[in-house]
Amino acid sequence: MTTYNTGNPLGSSAAKDLYDNAQNLDVALNSITQAIWSDRLGRNRRSYWGMEQAFSAQLLSQEVRFNIFIQNSGYEVIGDYEDGPLTITEYNQLIRYDGELWKITAATDIPFTTTGIDSTSWGIDSVHFVSVGDAALRQTLFGNDMVNLSPLYYGAKGDGLTDDTSAFTLLESETTGRVIDLGDKTYVVSAVPTLNNYLNGFFKVDTAIIKAGYSTITESAKDSRFSIKTACQNYTKRFDLTRSSGNGSGNVIQGFAVDTVNRFIYTQTDHAYGSFVDRFSLDSSVSQNSLGRTGFYYGIIGHQGLAIENKNDQKSVMWTSYSQLSAGNGRYLACSEFVLASAGQPSSYERWEMFPASYGDSSGTPSLSPDQKWLVAKNQGPVNTFIRIFDMEIIRKIRSESPTETVTESLTNSVGTVFTRVRNTYSALNKYSLEVAINSNELFAQYTGNRAGITEESLAIQSVVFDGEFLYFLIGYNTTAWDTYLKKYNLKGEVVEVHQINRLGLAESRAVAALNGITQPGTDIDGNPAVFHEPEALVLFPVSGGGVSINVSISTEPSGSRKCYIYELDGKNPRQYIGNGGVLVGNNQIDIKGVDGKVIFGNAGYEPFRMSYTRQRLVLNDPLDETYSTISNGNMRLQINSDIEGHGISTRRFSAGTGCSTYEFYKSRASTIWGTDGTALLSGDFLGIISAAGDDGNDKNKAIKGVVGAQMSFRLDSAASNGIMPTRIVWGTCDPTGSFADRWEIPSGGSIRPVTTNTVSVGSASRLPTVIYAASGTINTSDGTKKTPVRKLTSAEISVGLALADELGTYAWLDRIYEKESDARIHFGMTVQRAMEIFSEFGLSAFDYGAVCYDEWEEEILITQAVYNEEGVEISPYSEVITPAGNIYSFRPEEVHYLIVGALRANQKKIESRLAYLESK
Repeated sequence: MTTYNTGNPLGSSAAKDLYDNAQNLDVALNSITQAIWSDRLGRNRRSYWGMEQAFSAQLLSQEVRFNIFIQNSGYEVIGDYEDGPLTITEYNQLIRYDGELWKITAATDIPFTTTGIDSTSWGIDSVHFVSVGDAALRQTLFGNDMVNLSPLYYGAKGDGLTDDTSAFTLLESETTGRVIDLGDKTYVVSAVPTLNNYLNGFFKVDTAIIKAGYSTITESAKDSRFSIKTACQNYTKRFDLTRSSGNGSGNVIQGFAVDTVNRFIYTQTDHAYGSFVDRFSLDSSVSQNSLGRTGFYYGIIGHQGLAIENKNDQKSVMWTSYSQLSAGNGRYLACSEFVLASAGQPSSYERWEMFPASYGDSSGTPSLSPDQKWLVAKNQGPVNTFIRIFDMEIIRKIRSESPTETVTESLTNSVGTVFTRVRNTYSALNKYSLEVAINSNELFAQYTGNRAGITEESLAIQSVVFDGEFLYFLIGYNTTAWDTYLKKYNLKGEVVEVHQINRLGLAESRAVAALNGITQPGTDIDGNPAVFHEPEALVLFPVSGGGVSINVSISTEPSGSRKCYIYELDGKNPRQYIGNGGVLVGNNQIDIKGVDGKVIFGNAGYEPFRMSYTRQRLVLNDPLDETYSTISNGNMRLQINSDIEGHGISTRRFSAGTGCSTYEFYKSRASTIWGTDGTALLSGDFLGIISAAGDDGNDKNKAIKGVVGAQMSFRLDSAASNGIMPTRIVWGTCDPTGSFADRWEIPSGGSIRPVTTNTVSVGSASRLPTVIYAASGTINTSDGTKKTPVRKLTSAEISVGLALADELGTYAWLDRIYEKESDARIHFGMTVQRAMEIFSEFGLSAFDYGAVCYDEWEEEILITQAVYNEEGVEISPYSEVITPAGNIYSFRPEEVHYLIVGALRANQKKIESRLAYLESK
């Protein structure tokens, strides 16, 4: 509920903080719907209503568990002593007296009948009974369930200094499976405890600080990725990139990043007027000039570091260090869109607070892991260098909420250019998954005593990347007089490997320096005069066929060259991590014929249509040289006019300014399209249909050129008018019985739904989706006009529901354990087979109820036939994907939950009745 979220410390009397406190206190005391609220420092707390609910739930849980315990223990309560005389015929029978449960002693013969109903007779009968302790038993049974359990109760300090390992060992020896609030404290332990769900705090293992509840990063010291020593022994130059001209001769490319989705390489360059970013093709030749650049992002982009995030909306944004113009820039990263200089500047950008004010002001040097799951930020200090790893799911969640600050800033650079844009600030201060602290002296240990002329303070961590298991550091300086190293660390901050890469790009740097006639002080590894040679960026990204490619960029002498070279380590064989696509050149010709060699379009007897293209133009002609379709400067249109109303159609393909291709179908109710008559389309009109058809081997179908197996159509939901074209997309398929029908549709409002209600499902018993993401739960039909009258639960059904509640526990999926081992996630619930047994134990059949499902299937074989080119050479092999026959049991969870809740309520009413009876005595 915090509105201003200033982050001011405790004791603040600022008006904004007082406003936030008043809002929060109002929710904490008066809300009857919100169990948890967050204070102005970001800590989650229970509201007064939440405490009441927790207390009520605790009492109910204890009562239910106690009753189930009595049932499962084999005891039978036969009545209250005051209602006697009672006759005990079995040694497991209990009677209740004075708030306690009593059983017959082993020395007493049975059957035994009590002598009376009051305290006088109890004085005589009591010698034959021993207490099994209702109250004592409850105390023992629930002593492990104290509300707001804390590690502090077990001797932990939580001060970030004292070793609390023994306290957590004791806690987890007595309590497991609980949600435990760490109270925003930091606990020093030898390993992160895992037997409870710890929230709202931190664990410190060696120098690593781990956010409780977020730590899903592997903490293994085992080298399971690749050896950088082996990788560095072989490398291949993949790109020779020349940044845009006219932007100053003394500025080098400071970093690069790869967008494997949209197929671009980006490089970042410092400049006094403001840093800028160039873009290159990922699928073009090795040697390239810039395809275009941004304007000067003055006040946004900092000195070093570049990463590309592919967002869910198919857009890509750039993560960079934050501009040095701002004090405390080392605390922040910047996130902005790539906008070509010709299009101006972005209207807004994001500033992300990643480190507290007490940390240093070095460049944040961001990077993203190859799977884009983790964001890495660096803060280099004189004593320790801190690396924080952020879960991108958490970053996106923060981004979906309101910024902590929104301001319109106006900055003027040294030549008087004014930059005005909106800055949205987000805070991820306490949202990191892991912080690794590495001693800065250790980082630079290999450089002591190196060549004269450079001091150790000149060294820099040029880049840091994370592969999901290890951290890799690129460390060096801007001259071949100094060594360049690649270092690998585990997540405890321990060095795993160190390798010198002085020769990487050495030949290219010497060649560029020779062209300019410029050398640097000192000598290189071979004793030659040193030259400018700066390792700038380290980038990991996936390669085709699996695995990760590790790449290093080297910037050369900036005077006139504007170059950087990118090398793939262990790059003995070219791999399709960049596509290596060719460029279409020269004049080419394609004849378009049918399988019988006859014309496909036009009148019979004519020669086949011919398609020819050059780098600039494509033309489709018939033998009479009548042009039906052209491509010119990347824009193609195929147009068919008709004498029949409603049959004028066309398709066209064009390339937008960003280089992406767009295919467009055009439909008019007029006979001639692209004309001036402009006849509007009506509701139900088809804009276009994409059909997939094939030969079924039946000659009678030849006339229709095959049988449709599937199609996607585009239809109007309502009549078009005034630039509005409300359209739905419909998918149809032919099923194994030969019935073709439309199955699914997306109406113009954007939802997805079956065309006919209650006819198709999502997934099947043998092919399950993984996860369905939704902002709210499913809505199931529950209309009373569609159901029989609701009856009350029977005693047997109540017994089943209580027993099912007792079966609730935790489990992990076997296939997830096989795949993820100890990282497999824990789930709550029970097994269907055990639920079926419980139904049987109480004389019921689980399959008489809708809560339990069973499905089985025959073996399924998905066949893909081989594909051959026109020379008869196989270009895609025959394949079979076999799903073995099988069966599976499953729940309808909401029905199980209803049964358990109904049983608990029935049991609670029974308890209330008993309590009312006792209180009336």
